[in-house]
Amino acid sequence: MEHDAIVRVARKLIERTEQFREIEAMGWGRLTLSLAGRALRRPTLALALLRVAWRFRDRAWLRRPPFLPLPSRDYLRWRMYTAYGDYDAVPPADDVIRYALWASAK
Repeated sequence: MEHDAIVRVARKLIERTEQFREIEAMGWGRLTLSLAGRALRRPTLALALLRVAWRFRDRAWLRRPPFLPLPSRDYLRWRMYTAYGDYDAVPPADDVIRYALWASAK
């Protein structure tokens, strides 16, 4: 029984390591293109992603160039650190989609 538990923990660690490798390989631009492509195929997902993007925007975006509703870099880095343990992490598209659908279902 104890051996099975150890094997399960080891498998989870390996799976998590592979997930982090996948995260490192995908940049923000690639993530954006992936999400845009998926949103084109699923209009409800597009709405959910837009809602989440609006929630994450810097509240002072109208006062600073480039005058786009983008999230604060510090806030985004903090979110990545709390979620993935790395300030420079890029989340997998599936994580962003899962979160957007969950957040818009509230």
